[in-house]
Amino acid sequence: MLLKNIRLFLPIMVTVLLLMLSSVPLDITGTSAFFPAVDIMAISFWASYRPGSMPYWFVFLLGIIRDSLEGIMLGVSPCVCLLVRLMVVSSRGLYRKENFILVWQWFTIILIFAITLKWALLSFLMDKPLIIDYAVMQFMVSIAMYPLLHWLFNIVNLAMPENFQDA
Repeated sequence: MLLKNIRLFLPIMVTVLLLMLSSVPLDITGTSAFFPAVDIMAISFWASYRPGSMPYWFVFLLGIIRDSLEGIMLGVSPCVCLLVRLMVVSSRGLYRKENFILVWQWFTIILIFAITLKWALLSFLMDKPLIIDYAVMQFMVSIAMYPLLHWLFNIVNLAMPENFQDA
């Protein structure tokens, strides 16, 4: 019984762990300036396949954690994360059962929206346009990492109970 209850929280635990791991500074020149968008990857996957495992309260909390790790104004990432979840859930019937290439393309569109919105909000709040290099590098790294994380999330998805609520 306890194991079944723990399995219900696997998506949340894996997402927080991956977000923390992705924010660890590396000693590789030029990589300390950006984090991959692990939060957007997780929200995109779980809101598509099991929306009940990624509730709105957790998406908001995930955004707060992201803002804290990046050292930016609190509230920007939660806004972006909540809009991404809403966008993914409202369109999940369009691509959920498609092949991986189409899912990856849809994630690319979602990521463009999320990164652009975050860049625009931060530019507006700081009252000056920010350098776009950070956003472009984050986009490229996130697109490259998505297949690996999608595979990992699929493994976690298989460990979830079959009758877990998907609404």
